[in-house]
Amino acid sequence: MSYGVNLLSPSLWFKYFGRRLFSMVPPSAIKNAGFAATGISIGRNAFIGDGVYFIDGFRPGLIELGEGAVLSPRVTVVAAAEPGGSFLPLEYAVSKTARITVGEGAWIGVGAVLLPGISIGRGAIVGANAVVTKDVPEMEVWAGVPARALKSVSDFGRIAVSSH
Repeated sequence: MSYGVNLLSPSLWFKYFGRRLFSMVPPSAIKNAGFAATGISIGRNAFIGDGVYFIDGFRPGLIELGEGAVLSPRVTVVAAAEPGGSFLPLEYAVSKTARITVGEGAWIGVGAVLLPGISIGRGAIVGANAVVTKDVPEMEVWAGVPARALKSVSDFGRIAVSSH
């Protein structure tokens, strides 16, 4: 991992071990506060499932989860992609670091991968194991590799709410 970080920085080590520690905490406000302390912006009532992995080179401000956003287990959020010690980034523009935003109430399915620079709209749903390479508009359902639009969330129909 190079990402331009200083390996002697206590802040880096706090973030590194903090993320490892908080990844083992059950989904809760404690887990969210722990990840927020490592530089991830987390809205109120966001849900971070087991085994979620954030790759941002430990730079603050690259990942934002909106209020009530849901990251199901094993989601990978890749805001900084770099091939490490390979010759590739020296000769080709293959590395990319860009902000990822998951909008209010969006639901990211189990094992999905979000790549650098994408935005998931409010209330959007990303299917299990999808690889998101483009912005997902609000209230749309996307799935596949690469992810593509399948339908609108409204196609599911509304749930009748009874008033007791």
